[in-house]
Amino acid sequence: MLVIAFSIITFLLGATISMSELVSRYRDAPMWAIVTRPGIIYILLNGAAAWGAFGLIRRLHWMASAGGGDPLNQLIVEALAAGTGAMALFRSSLFTVRVGNTDIGIGPSAFLQILLSAADRSCDRERAAPRAASVQKIMAGISFSHAKEALPALCFGLMQNVTFEEQQALGSEVSLLTASPMDEAFKPNSLGLLLMNVVGERVLSQAVDMLRAEITAPPRPIVNSLQLLQLVHLVPFSKATQIHDTAEFLAARPVSSVREELTSAIAKIGAMDNTDRQKTLLFISVLKAKYGEEIVRVALQSLPENERKDPAAEPPGK
Repeated sequence: MLVIAFSIITFLLGATISMSELVSRYRDAPMWAIVTRPGIIYILLNGAAAWGAFGLIRRLHWMASAGGGDPLNQLIVEALAAGTGAMALFRSSLFTVRVGNTDIGIGPSAFLQILLSAADRSCDRERAAPRAASVQKIMAGISFSHAKEALPALCFGLMQNVTFEEQQALGSEVSLLTASPMDEAFKPNSLGLLLMNVVGERVLSQAVDMLRAEITAPPRPIVNSLQLLQLVHLVPFSKATQIHDTAEFLAARPVSSVREELTSAIAKIGAMDNTDRQKTLLFISVLKAKYGEEIVRVALQSLPENERKDPAAEPPGK
């Protein structure tokens, strides 16, 4: 019975070591990696290797004198040797091949690396959608220029074990993000993802809530150019579908989900108790978010003169 019990302990020791390896790679959600299919296979394989090593040690009597004649002590030494020794064997390479600028180990480590990479990819894919939804919700309305210094400082202050090297690495990433030509509207989400990788979702959310009054971005105008605003005043809301079709054609990237979203927006705006001009402006703001201001302007200009409305048709102030 003791041999069976220690064989189980050896299996669990090997599985636990591999589990800790996976958990350390995903600090924002450490348990995700060990519940993916490749992650489970990776853990079971390491546990089976430790269990097999324990059986081999027992069969060949490699440590017959390790326990000083005490069977219990011998089992303990054998279990520890098998549980840790199998991990060392699995991470060894028989020889190394240089491919380009990379050294590739040939041996058990190559097989283990394939499984580890598969677990990484699987966890990344499953975490991508929840991470995107979380960071979009947390960073909604946040100004990157206001948050890029205050938010990381507060996040690191709330945490107690973020190393100086990690803080420096994130500072370098933020500097690259600041210098990037990326639109300012997208930078807060990128900053949130960088911080989430270090401090996790809950700490990031708490830090943003504490600073929200100071780092909230000012409201952005619906329309940036006077020319586009003048065109909006000439277009009746009844032409919304036609304008969308033209914008979709100009963008040369028809996407069914975008079409469904804009069709739904047209129906909702049409049911509002607003003036025709206000409805057109609301629709143009939605269309601009999907295709950009330049494409929307060209789509409006393509509308024939006889299909445009008279700007004096509505009472002043409407």
